Amino acid sequence: MSILVPGQLSVRKEIRIGGKPFEIVASQNLQWLYVGDTKGERINIINLTLERVATHMDLATPPLGIAFLQ
Repeated sequence: MSILVPGQLSVRKEIRIGGKPFEIVASQNLQWLYVGDTKGERINIINLTLERVATHMDLATPPLGIAFLQ
């Protein structure tokens, strides 16, 4: 994952999540980013404040859709 600098065409930081990222969804407060990994069969949870992977949730199959409900 790349964090871009707003208004510029440059990358501020790279966050390594591995696998094959496919879909992403942000929490309503924009503090968390959920990234579906179809190769690793899990969802990576990124803390956007700290700009790093906080944890992940293992799944039995590849994620084929992600929605954030509060």
